[in-house]
Amino acid sequence: MHPKATADEVIRFIAFYSANPRMYTRQDISKREIELGFTRKCGSTTAFQAFTPLNLQRRQNFWTLPFPLGVVGIPRALLIDIDECGLWLEKKVRGHGKTITGVRVRAPGVYGHGEKWSLILGIDCSGMVWVRFAKVAGTTVEIFDDYVRTILNTLAPPPAPQRTFMWDNLTAHNCARVYNRVVAAGHRVLRRPAYRPVDGPIEYVFNQLQCQLTNRIGEVTDDVSFSTLVHDIITKLNGFDATFVHCGYT
Repeated sequence: MHPKATADEVIRFIAFYSANPRMYTRQDISKREIELGFTRKCGSTTAFQAFTPLNLQRRQNFWTLPFPLGVVGIPRALLIDIDECGLWLEKKVRGHGKTITGVRVRAPGVYGHGEKWSLILGIDCSGMVWVRFAKVAGTTVEIFDDYVRTILNTLAPPPAPQRTFMWDNLTAHNCARVYNRVVAAGHRVLRRPAYRPVDGPIEYVFNQLQCQLTNRIGEVTDDVSFSTLVHDIITKLNGFDATFVHCGYT
């Protein structure tokens, strides 16, 4: 845990719980934080559900037990991590103008708050990437089943090594239709711990994508250029094996 606290909260904590209950100033706290190497960062959020007894136990099982409860004994080279995210292409552009009070500034243009694109992405530590990117509101069972079937068609059939598909608890992921398709092809499914994106290598890949989209968003002028940019960034991503290692997979 890396808790958040204001300078005033730190001062109060020291005064109440220190063996030397001295009242420091904000400047004292700031100076000492610099000496300790602390830097100011935006706080990240972990869902409250991650800390329920059941989900804590499930995460413990995931990292300490073998399949089907955990990942112990599964070489990371045989894992395929999959998830999806939504991307919005904002199409409502507002300018400014001048008019008298009570009268709106009007101009012709595109109306709408943006359109959602859904990206399903799968990776393994060898550098393989499986992508489905389309202008749809979300991932349905039919969409995800078709995506998984596409991955299975690229994998070598038995007696090639059995692969383990990892994903979260989204309904579309864990329906019988998708599960049976994976098992029928000679592979298996392992759910990642709920509410713990830190355990998913794919989440770090999404972060890389987001950062590069931010830097290159000026290249987007329409749907085609947006799709082209996303695919171009994804095809150039690398370092997946290091990401699996970083998450704790061996």
